[in-house]
Amino acid sequence: MEKYETQLQRLRRRLVQHGISSADEGFDRDTDDARPHSRLQREEQRFLVGQEIRDELLVLGDEMRNKEQDMVTKDTKLLELELEVESLRLEYKRIQRKNQHGDGGNNDAPKQRRTKGGASGGRGSSWAAQERLELEEVIENMKKVIEKLRAENEKLKIAAEKQTLVSPERVELMRRKLKEQRDTRARLEAQLEKMQHESGELKKDKLKLQQKLRTKMAATSSSKTESNALEQQLKEKDRLLLEAEQEMADLRHQVLQLELKLEHSHDEDDSQMKHVYEGHVKELQTHVLELEDENTKLTNELAAFDEDF
Repeated sequence: MEKYETQLQRLRRRLVQHGISSADEGFDRDTDDARPHSRLQREEQRFLVGQEIRDELLVLGDEMRNKEQDMVTKDTKLLELELEVESLRLEYKRIQRKNQHGDGGNNDAPKQRRTKGGASGGRGSSWAAQERLELEEVIENMKKVIEKLRAENEKLKIAAEKQTLVSPERVELMRRKLKEQRDTRARLEAQLEKMQHESGELKKDKLKLQQKLRTKMAATSSSKTESNALEQQLKEKDRLLLEAEQEMADLRHQVLQLELKLEHSHDEDDSQMKHVYEGHVKELQTHVLELEDENTKLTNELAAFDEDF
């Protein structure tokens, strides 16, 4: 029994070491709600340890029952041996007295012949009475041993009947509990697998979002750089356009002045100057047309730039 008590104490310490107790379950649920993966691993570990300990307890229970049965068998055998020893002891005493009486009778044979037959008959009757008393004592002791064995057998029968009545229910209860624990383990494993899958999917989504964010940031940076370059181009185009418009205005003014001069010059001496002025006017008109074309081109570029934005 000390061996089994030691093993039970070891199992209890192991249960406490792994925190398998009803008082800790609520605390674990409160503290591990934010960490379902860790909570599932802890529950799975507790289940495995608890199942292992339950198996050991079942083995110990079977072993204890076998030991008890062996003890009962040995007690029965011991009672039988005690009965046999008692019978042999009484038989030994009877034979010893018989031998002593036989030796005494042989030594006193001449005397017995000279004595009367009445004395010899008295000694024989006393010896027979003593032997009868011893036999009655043996029978009485055998009856006591038989009664003791009968009572012990009755106790064993009652215990066996109770065990027969209780054992199937207990076995069925243990089977149900084992099935429930296996179902719980399967459910937790499925839930753990599902959460691991979901965690993997979330990691993939996170990587995709990070990639999109980096691409967006790079595109934003590139767009900002391009926008700054276009703004600089726009400013340059505006400046060129203003310069071209100013130059066109100046050229128109010069053309008007030359035309006025041509209209007021009627002398033949001024024909050569007039010819020069006309050539200059044509050059100015050509330059004005070029500036108008460039102005139109710049206007179109500015319009296209506005559409892009």
